[in-house]
Amino acid sequence: MFIREVIDPKAHVNIAKNKALKENAFMMIVCIENRIPLFVVGKPGSSKSLSKSMVLDAMKGDQSKSNLFRQLKMVVADFNILT
Repeated sequence: MFIREVIDPKAHVNIAKNKALKENAFMMIVCIENRIPLFVVGKPGSSKSLSKSMVLDAMKGDQSKSNLFRQLKMVVADFNILT
C-alpha cells in the first residue's frame, strides 16, 4: 500500500519494487509516525538509502503529492552522519 504512494512514477522511473525496498519504506513510515527509533541494517545494495530518500520525498505534510501523506507527519531531513 505505502510503496505505491512513496514511488513517484515520474521521478523514480527505473526502480524495482523489491521486497527490501517495500519493507524498509514501510518500517520507516510506521516508525516516523509513531516516533519510534529505527536502525536500518543490511547488506550493501539492499535499498536502505534509496528507501530513506523516497520516504523523505513523500512525507512532506500538507505539501505532499499523495493524499495519504498529507494526513501524516512532515519529515525534515536533519541527519547527523556518525563517523
